[in-house]
Amino acid sequence: MVFGIAMQYVRWSIEGENIVYHRLFKRKSIPISDLAGFGQIIISVMVIPFQHLDLYDHKLNHIARLPVSLKDWPKAEAWFAERLRYVVNDGSHILPKLRFADTPKN
Repeated sequence: MVFGIAMQYVRWSIEGENIVYHRLFKRKSIPISDLAGFGQIIISVMVIPFQHLDLYDHKLNHIARLPVSLKDWPKAEAWFAERLRYVVNDGSHILPKLRFADTPKN
């Protein structure tokens, strides 16, 4: 029951130069200056899609996965596209081959 409540409580906001990720029992602050890219991932659970925004640092290490509703995706994508580069996964979710969208494939 606690896990179900915790999943529903996850939210995030932008406060100044930080992204604040709120969870049930703790809060994480991510400085925008530590980020270099973002990507989109859609996870389907029993035919229901859940959209998330993945944040990456300069070495393409995964920093956070933020939930985004399908309705709010265009606004979130526009905000992050102004500040960060797109990250593309040329591999799979098991063996990712991440690169910035503006760098050529190897």
